[in-house]
Amino acid sequence: KDIKFKMGSESKNWDNAAREYSKKIENTNSKGFLIREKCLNPYLFETIGNAKEKKILDYGCGDGWLCNELKKRDAKVRGGDISKEFLKIAREKNPDIKFSLIGTKTHYPDNEFDIVVSNIVLHITKNYREILDEIYRILKPEGKLIVTIMHPDYWKAEQADFSKKEERIKVIVEESVHVVYYRR
Repeated sequence: KDIKFKMGSESKNWDNAAREYSKKIENTNSKGFLIREKCLNPYLFETIGNAKEKKILDYGCGDGWLCNELKKRDAKVRGGDISKEFLKIAREKNPDIKFSLIGTKTHYPDNEFDIVVSNIVLHITKNYREILDEIYRILKPEGKLIVTIMHPDYWKAEQADFSKKEERIKVIVEESVHVVYYRR
């Protein structure tokens, strides 16, 4: 079920970029892929912990890659995004996962999710306070919100030479990843 909300320039921008972004991040030779696989994912999945049977919402799911990874870990996962094009891609790649159009509001009932993940989303969102209020509403008591943001030095990582071990470790460990979570 999609929820109606005013589509702003953010959603149009992501609609226009969705296919290209999805292809780029899937390229296993791209720096974006390496950063995600080597930096972000280990910390993200450690923070999520045991996902089995947990109800998890990926808030800003993009093409659904995280939803797919969580499903492999037996989570009861849902994805939501402001981009209709990203949702189309996510549904193509993951036909057995439910995806919804979401913005600052969702159609989910109060206290619905054990975990909400906002992965590389909130720092590029204009209405983050309204989104956080909505996430608080749909999180169960004792639920967990996991937020990742792009570190300002991300662009150094984009330019790093990953063939040099010292540089790779410096970029991966010291400069690229910030995973923060909050309990309701």
